[in-house]
Amino acid sequence: MKKDMATSKPKVSVVLAIYNMQEYLPKCLKSLINQSLKDIEIICVNDGSTDDCSAILECFARKDKRIKIFNQENCGPGVARNNGISKATGEYIGFVDPDDTIKADMYEKMYNQAQKLNSDIVICDYVRYQTWSGHIIAHNAFEKAVKYIKAVPLNIPEGENIDRETLLDTLLVSPCYSVNRIYRRSLLQKNNIRFSDNMCYEDCPLVLQSHLSAKNVSFLNYAGYNYFLRKQSIVRAYTKKYLDFFEITEKLKHILAEHGLSDRMALNLHYFKTMNMAWIYDGLPASEKKSFMKSARKFLTAKELYEMKRQCKLRFKDTLKRLFGKCVTVTKAPRHDIVKIFNITFKIKRRCGRLGAEQHYINLVRKNYKKYPKDTYLLFDCLHDATVEAIDAYSLFEKMREKGLRAYYVVLKKTALYQKLAAENKLENVIALSFSSRTHPNEFMQKVHEILLRTKYILTSFGENSGTTEMFFRRHPSWQYIFLQHGPTYMKESVLYNGYLYPEKYDKFLVCSDREEDLWLTYNFPREKLLKVGLPRWDLLKNQPKQKEKSILLMLTFRHLNAVTFESSLYKKNLLRLLHNQKLADYLQKNKITLYFAPHHALISEMNIDFDLSNETNIKIVESDKISQCIRKCSCLITDFSSVAFDFMFQYKPVVFYMLDKGDPILESYDATDLARFDYKQYILPDVFFDEDAAVERVIEYCKNNFQTDEVTRKIYDSFFYTKENIRELLIEKLEESYPNK
Repeated sequence: MKKDMATSKPKVSVVLAIYNMQEYLPKCLKSLINQSLKDIEIICVNDGSTDDCSAILECFARKDKRIKIFNQENCGPGVARNNGISKATGEYIGFVDPDDTIKADMYEKMYNQAQKLNSDIVICDYVRYQTWSGHIIAHNAFEKAVKYIKAVPLNIPEGENIDRETLLDTLLVSPCYSVNRIYRRSLLQKNNIRFSDNMCYEDCPLVLQSHLSAKNVSFLNYAGYNYFLRKQSIVRAYTKKYLDFFEITEKLKHILAEHGLSDRMALNLHYFKTMNMAWIYDGLPASEKKSFMKSARKFLTAKELYEMKRQCKLRFKDTLKRLFGKCVTVTKAPRHDIVKIFNITFKIKRRCGRLGAEQHYINLVRKNYKKYPKDTYLLFDCLHDATVEAIDAYSLFEKMREKGLRAYYVVLKKTALYQKLAAENKLENVIALSFSSRTHPNEFMQKVHEILLRTKYILTSFGENSGTTEMFFRRHPSWQYIFLQHGPTYMKESVLYNGYLYPEKYDKFLVCSDREEDLWLTYNFPREKLLKVGLPRWDLLKNQPKQKEKSILLMLTFRHLNAVTFESSLYKKNLLRLLHNQKLADYLQKNKITLYFAPHHALISEMNIDFDLSNETNIKIVESDKISQCIRKCSCLITDFSSVAFDFMFQYKPVVFYMLDKGDPILESYDATDLARFDYKQYILPDVFFDEDAAVERVIEYCKNNFQTDEVTRKIYDSFFYTKENIRELLIEKLEESYPNK
């Protein structure tokens, strides 16, 4: 007899405490209902929300019966989570903040480890996203414990429970987050472990008490939790709530005393107090800092106060570097530090307690910025991968130079574009870089520090997340950040719901059609941030001469595969079947038609995959830097959901969508929403196929009809574009009009 899912105990109960999170809640709920571990319950405690959270919860609950809604008056996250614990029925309990997301297999991996090791608590790693700066910070959950408690690297074993001594060494030193853990429900019930009511830092007592009470705790070296740091969040709303920290610390001292660990963990508590106090101070507005220091002097010992001030002093330099990136250098002198920012030099005394100086120096630098006219555009395509063809931002750069605007283009020396520009002696206003992701960026800053002083717009066609570009393009109030897009997101919705793009990352986002605009609005991107134009490179597709050669381009989009998973994937199997399809091969050879295959650059550069096509006379592999040429000369495209489809649709060339790996767990776990977009009735996309034979038949049919598209298909294609005329000029006009006066 089958197990009754309706009456059986869930494996994991997930508790959300929700208060006025309408902007982020849908993305969070999607990440929960798409968990690969299906046997979960999602307990949503609505803590008196006054926005549309109730409606959002009801909408999701109608679609997924695992969502259970409980409403209460506003009492704070601690009370809401405690109510969630009391309603939970699962074997384990997990907690998620409604403005965060989790990876699709997080709870499955954590639950499986808990079962394998009989763990009362399982900890996983997490990734932090700084929404105001665009930084993505991979995190080692035990990194601080290595530096502070242990003189030697701390090895947290995977596949076995953490020994007691190591567990004690890491408590209060590694972050006390409740969200990157699952807890055996009986452990919390038996020991009456709950969150602190109505205060910040409510996680800390629960995390400490549960870990001290647990028999087995294990660590999963896997970053499953996506933690979005937002300036407006509860933790970063630095009001008088920082006084809660003093009360929470007293609770922690009481818990340690109950377990007889006051002396054993004195160093851990010292670290917890001083580092968090420094972190709070760093985030306080200037008006609060004096009051905070008065309270800190009463709360901290002399040693702790000194340590806190020392940490704040270091954080001053960090603040400068966050504002001005690698434009900042700090050198030591006998009695002070010399800070140089864009060749502006300050002397800062190294005297303990001089904490109020940071705003003074930052204001001086900002004042200096105002002396320079803001008249410069700084453009780049992709600085983290030289194999990607650079064309989007460069095509706009060409038009800006043609119109006499002050524009600079940043390019890697090892790209094909740079080699071409150098050969043609077209390097005026081109900033050529030779660094790799491991190279110190001094070379870059020497070239552009004066340009940055006059920069008003920084434009990129890639959502740069690499360490290289993160060092160069730090957020600053003088600059507007514009995301041009390498390809429309309409066919890659996952870049929106997986946090690759989010409203705070850029000041403006380019969109290409009403269809795409509606999608961005669904993910709470402000309408005023959307530039409704189109891709700059599309101007280059107009009035192309008719090609004598008959040819087809096969180009598929990215998959989250590696060299191991690729070998067993449905993607590889069906891709090779298509490349060796006998019917297609015979037709191509008979009619002298060439099939150009452009494998995604990641398959070549990251996985070193060799496609053996030596016996296929009418198939040629296209190098990454030649793709734009193929887009212009090829008469038809075979793709899955690559955004290159829009380049063909722009030219009214037929596009055959072949979803070759539908049903593959790898695709379903990451790109399920993308795949769902190709439902005929909902999105009205022509020529979508899930069967190889049907896709091949359609390609051959287009060949026989000389690659002509009918009027209905042309109208559908047109619906994906605002305009097809003078896109670059229209974009430049909008940018010139919208730049705020400084």
